[in-house]
Amino acid sequence: YDRRDMTEGAGCVSGCCPSCAAAARASSRGSKAVREVIKRYQPVVGLHGHIHESKCAQKIGATMCLHPGSDYSADVLRGAIVDIAGDGSFMDFLFTAG
Repeated sequence: YDRRDMTEGAGCVSGCCPSCAAAARASSRGSKAVREVIKRYQPVVGLHGHIHESKCAQKIGATMCLHPGSDYSADVLRGAIVDIAGDGSFMDFLFTAG
């Protein structure tokens, strides 16, 4: 794939999170492959969720990567609301829990 093939405002949704601070806090390495895809293609936002214990918001290049970090042992499901501008650019996010 080439970045030019991606629709403006495209995001990356992956069960595995990229290697990042959330992965480090959870004693996990995260995925180097997911991190490399994000660095290469620079989607507007990355939404990830495999590491349950640790939430994180971190930029990888121009991409805002969000990992809500649900805590199933405490019956807490976390998510993220993402605000994308009319031109397809990332504006803001809000972590949610319920």
